[in-house]
Amino acid sequence: MSEDVMSVFNEIYEKQIVPVIIPVEKSRIQYLRRMFTSELFLILTTLLATAGCCKTTEYFGVAFLMLCLAMITFSFAVVLPFSYMREFSQKFKRFTVQSVIDSFGNITYSNFSNISDEFLRKSLIINPFNSRLDDDCFEGWYKKVFYTVAESNFIGGHGKHSYTFSYVLILFKFNKPIGARTIIADKSSFNKFLMYPLNPEEAGLKEIKLEDVEFAKRYKAFSKDDIEGRYLITPAFMERFKQLRKIMKAPTTRCSFFDNYLLFAIPTFKNRFELANIFCTLKNPKRYLKFFQELAAIFAVIDCFKLDEKAVL
Repeated sequence: MSEDVMSVFNEIYEKQIVPVIIPVEKSRIQYLRRMFTSELFLILTTLLATAGCCKTTEYFGVAFLMLCLAMITFSFAVVLPFSYMREFSQKFKRFTVQSVIDSFGNITYSNFSNISDEFLRKSLIINPFNSRLDDDCFEGWYKKVFYTVAESNFIGGHGKHSYTFSYVLILFKFNKPIGARTIIADKSSFNKFLMYPLNPEEAGLKEIKLEDVEFAKRYKAFSKDDIEGRYLITPAFMERFKQLRKIMKAPTTRCSFFDNYLLFAIPTFKNRFELANIFCTLKNPKRYLKFFQELAAIFAVIDCFKLDEKAVL
């Protein structure tokens, strides 16, 4: 990241984010104290109940009650930290996360997106799924371009053969007409030996030759119109594509141009966009810098296509 971008982030962090998170940091410490106090009580109760069970073995009924008490308190001791983590995270999202992301521009936070299941299936880059649940979602404007970022969890298959997977979805509305569908994905996504490979040929798409040799070693591109496909998949876009994958720390990246939209689907194996963790101080700038970098990568794609300009390709 350039020094100019870092200086912008540092100014935003010191002047806008720190004042918001200082009172929340105090709340986090209070949560931790309550959690450790409760944990200590449950652990001591478990030890005392276990000792009581061992000393009253000749009284079966009493020993059994002691054993049950030990098992119950131990179970609560195991579950309690996760309960506190979830409660604190939800409280942060409900009361603080919007104030934090306001520092980065015109962005709105919610726990659901307006991207429909039908729309995702139409993109041809999402594996078959039966149901979907959104987690963290952000919508905003950049240079008069509306974008949506959503972390979505999917369930596919049936019965014993069901499976789960997650994507970070990034959607832009093009101000330029897209006449034919074009998709890009890593080569492994088209492997016929996979349970659910991408099948662009079934949708009438043909492979197009990519100009970037290094890019072509990892990805394939298909389109109904190879001329338009080459207009879209420029060397500049391929660089933005690779940069987005790198910043998101994703194993791969997919995208689809269709119906005057550009959709990125980035596989993820962890819960992203978690700006708060009960066990970590909220005053660590690295947590917010990561979110800032991801936004910058998204904005770079908008700049690459000049989506704020209403002109034909």
